[in-house]
Amino acid sequence: MKIIIVFLGAISLITAVSILDKREDSNDDCVMCSDDSNCISPWMFCDGYGDCKNEEDEIESICKAVPCKESEVKCRNGLQCIDEKGQCNGYVDCADGSDESLQTCKERSCGEKKVKCQDGIQCIPEQNLCDGWTRCNDKSDEEPAFCKDYECPKLRIKCKNQMQCVSWFSLCDGVDTCSDKSDENLDFCKEAYLG
Repeated sequence: MKIIIVFLGAISLITAVSILDKREDSNDDCVMCSDDSNCISPWMFCDGYGDCKNEEDEIESICKAVPCKESEVKCRNGLQCIDEKGQCNGYVDCADGSDESLQTCKERSCGEKKVKCQDGIQCIPEQNLCDGWTRCNDKSDEEPAFCKDYECPKLRIKCKNQMQCVSWFSLCDGVDTCSDKSDENLDFCKEAYLG
């Protein structure tokens, strides 16, 4: 493995060329911090956490120069790469919070089989709408007026109270899945299966 030394004032950083070349091989040997405090994997550079005691693995000029992998995006401050799927998912991955910012998320489409929450920021899988579990930070995926009008996707059925979609396979299986427990009501199951 080739090693390069980058000097930044009084701090020297020994880093693998693979870090600057997209950090593709995360199985690479570790890279020793210049203060000998830790030996870190190339993918740990510029991840928003100081893994070396002197935090040289998070030096701004280095991190801004480190390119992201193809499946990653740079946070707005240019210091950190995160998985592209981590944007607008309701969890802050960027140290600067830009992956969940209104500016980032309003401009971004959710992608295949995902929908935006009512706030226009967060994206969740479409199959999670009206399933009884709140995933949108604004709670719009389980909002009663929305769920009453929502049509369940294939292989899912509305509970008797019309508020929740559950899998057909959960009907009369001995486990209450519907919040109103209708999925364990024999008459409801018969009606669902026989039409």
